[in-house]
Amino acid sequence: MASHLGGRGIKSAPETDWPALQKLKNEFLEGHSDGEVKDWQKAGVTTSHERAVMSGEDELTIGDQRIKAKHIVLATGTSPRRTEISGMEHIKVSDDFLDLPELPKRITFIGGGYISFEFAHVAIRAGAEEVTIIHRSDQPLKAFDSDIVKVILEASAHAGIKVVLNESPASVQKTDEDYCLTGSSGTKYNTDLIIEATGRVPYLSVLEGNAGNVTHTSTPSATALPLPSCSPPSLMKKQKSSPKHPRR
Repeated sequence: MASHLGGRGIKSAPETDWPALQKLKNEFLEGHSDGEVKDWQKAGVTTSHERAVMSGEDELTIGDQRIKAKHIVLATGTSPRRTEISGMEHIKVSDDFLDLPELPKRITFIGGGYISFEFAHVAIRAGAEEVTIIHRSDQPLKAFDSDIVKVILEASAHAGIKVVLNESPASVQKTDEDYCLTGSSGTKYNTDLIIEATGRVPYLSVLEGNAGNVTHTSTPSATALPLPSCSPPSLMKKQKSSPKHPRR
């Protein structure tokens, strides 16, 4: 956005220092998870770092220990969706992009969702020279308003990002110097890094064996559970009897 203010009080736009940015991110995250676990333990929460699998509708097996509970909440997160094509082992995911020690000169993103566009704009401004997004249909960012998408596509072109529509990855080959991604149209894209950002799927290894009898889908979703109220009875009674505020 700073580049748009040139001549309006800003002489030049700031430049991104990718290695310094990664160092700052790592310093921020270092020890963060350990600190949270200690806080939970101080609050009386029992924690475990072993693999958990549902071994019954009201039971979890964690390592060699079995735990029964009236209510079990699964909050296992998601993992990146992967495209099954020849050479897929050469394709990285969005998580890998955030851990790059250095930014390559040429990057190709698979998928026209907001993650691809967000990372593409970061990459082109952080020093990448060629950034390409390929999307399987003619509607990138389909969950967003068409007017907003139009603005984003124009801004992407202005920044130097190439957006290729109606194109899907068919195969990837590693060459002596780079990677060659062949699209469904037959077009070849030579690049230094390929990032797939086609969405995420629920991480459901906890349901292996189906002993928990949990209904699930391949699409991440949030479900409201009928958990007991945390409000004390006196507060609930007070809330029910409180009169509505008159309109003014």
